[in-house]
Parts: sequence; structure tokens; C-alpha cells
Amino acid sequence: IRSVICVRSEQERTIQEVYNCVPFVLQSSSGGTKIEILDALAADILDLDTIADRYEPSALGVMDHVWGFFTGVRQRGLQSTEELLREGTILTGIGELTSTSTGGTTDGLKLQPPSDGTPFYLTTLPISSLIRRLDDQRRTYRSVFIAYL
Repeated sequence: IRSVICVRSEQERTIQEVYNCVPFVLQSSSGGTKIEILDALAADILDLDTIADRYEPSALGVMDHVWGFFTGVRQRGLQSTEELLREGTILTGIGELTSTSTGGTTDGLKLQPPSDGTPFYLTTLPISSLIRRLDDQRRTYRSVFIAYL
């Protein structure tokens, strides 16, 4: 009697990642100061809204089933997700604030990743919740580090 043992597990592989980023401006509801964000994808924390999440199941043939039986990997489908920052979103930004000036007058302000390598955050969380989130991450990393010592 021949026995066949198959180990199956769920795997997720990224086939393609495409990023389209457009500079945008943060401004108060009263229309006062405007702060330009040039490179939002450089943020360590960037909260975006998922606007599309599509799953397309694969139509597998007989050979795909045979191949999946022997390798233990069978494609179930493709998932594509689209995220963006909606207009009117209240955003907390922590980074390096610089002013741009031409001819002695200030043209505007730019929020960018700090030049000294410290973290850059663009989040929908208020500052107190962001601090709590970072503190929780710090405690988790410390616990994992101590567990491996």
C-alpha cells in the first residue's frame, strides 16, 4: 500500500506592485496656510483608504490540478487592491518642514522626509493615538528581542 502525504498551505505572492503618486497640498479648512507634500510614499506610516478590492478566481485546467497535486501549490485567483487618500481627509504629518522662497519672499511650505533619517509620518490618527501606536510597536519589538536572547 502506497501512501501519499500532501502538505498544503495558503501562500500569497505579489506579482506586481504599481505606485502612482501625485504631489498634494494640505490646508486648513479656513484656507490659510498650505503645506505641499511631494513624496507621500516615503512615509513610514501612510494611512490610505481602500477604494477597490477585486478578486478574480482562476479557471484551472486538468494539468493545473495535476501540477498542484504534486507541488502542493495551486493558484486560486488574483486579487487587486487600489488605495488612495481621499480629498478632505484630516491628516497628521510629522517630518521636516521647509520653506521655499524666491526673490526674498516665501512661496510656500513643504513637508518632506527628514534629512537626518528620522521617521516621516502621514496618518489619519491624531498625534496622541499615533504616539500610542508607536509605543505599542516599541513594546512588541522589545518583547520579541528579549524572547530571542
